[in-house]
Amino acid sequence: MRLPPRRVDDRDLYSLSGKGRAELRNAGTSLTPAQVQALVLTDGRTKVAAISERVGLEPERGRAVFADFLQRGLVESSPVDRLQNLDEHFRSRVRLRDAEAEDEGMIDAEPGLVALATNGFYVAIAHAGASVGKARAAGRRTVLVVEDDAAVLGLLVFLLGKEGFDVRTAVDRDSILAGLREAPIPDLVLLDVLLPDADGYHVLERIRAHPELANVPVILVTSLASRHSVAKGLALGANGYLTKPVSAGVLVKAVRAVCGPAPAG
Repeated sequence: MRLPPRRVDDRDLYSLSGKGRAELRNAGTSLTPAQVQALVLTDGRTKVAAISERVGLEPERGRAVFADFLQRGLVESSPVDRLQNLDEHFRSRVRLRDAEAEDEGMIDAEPGLVALATNGFYVAIAHAGASVGKARAAGRRTVLVVEDDAAVLGLLVFLLGKEGFDVRTAVDRDSILAGLREAPIPDLVLLDVLLPDADGYHVLERIRAHPELANVPVILVTSLASRHSVAKGLALGANGYLTKPVSAGVLVKAVRAVCGPAPAG
C-alpha cells in the first residue's frame, strides 16, 4: 500500500539516498530540469526553502518536489535534520545556540555554499532537448564538440560519428565561434568547461542568450564535479552534465536522451 506523502517543511534538511545518487548517474532521467537542480543541491545542510529559491520554485512547489522525492526514495532526512528535530522537541526548555538566527535561514547561507563547493560527486544526467523527434529536413545531424584534450576529442568524434552525427570540433574561443557560425546550426554541442582561453559556463550562457542558438541542446562534459559546478551548469541551461571520466555507454545514452536515437540508415 502506498504511504501518504510526508509533510515537508521549508526548514527541513535532506540528504541524497542511495537511490537519489543513482538517479544523478542516470543519463536518461525522467526528472524535470528543476527537479534535477533541486536534487543536485540536496546536501544535508541546506534547507528546502533555500534550495527552492535557488532553483526558482515557489515555496509550495518546492515542498511538493521534496515530498515527491521522499515518496520515490530519492532523499532521506539528513543527520543534521534529525538532530534539529530533536532540538525542536526540547526547545521549550533548552535555549539552543542562536536558534532564532537559524529560524531566519542563516544556516542556508555560506555554510551551504561551502558544502556545495567541497563535496565532489559523479554525475551523468541528461534531459530531452527541444530537437528530440524533429529530424532535420535533409542530411545528417551535426554536433560541435568543444574539447582541448586530443585523446578525449578523438574518442568523442568516433562515438558521435557512429551515432549519425557530422562532427565539428573546437579547442578554443575562436574555433568555438567558427563552429557555431558554420551552417547548419549544430543539433548538439558537447562542451568542456575548462578551456585554454574560454570558460565553458560563459560559452553556455552566451549560447542560451542568442536568439538563433538558444534552443540548441548542450551537454557539459567536464572534470568539474562539485555540487556547485553541477548546479551552476544546470542553472545556466545545460541539457546534460557528465563528469569525466565518461564511459562510451553513458555518453551515448546521454546523447540519445537529449537528441533522440540515431537516424535509421
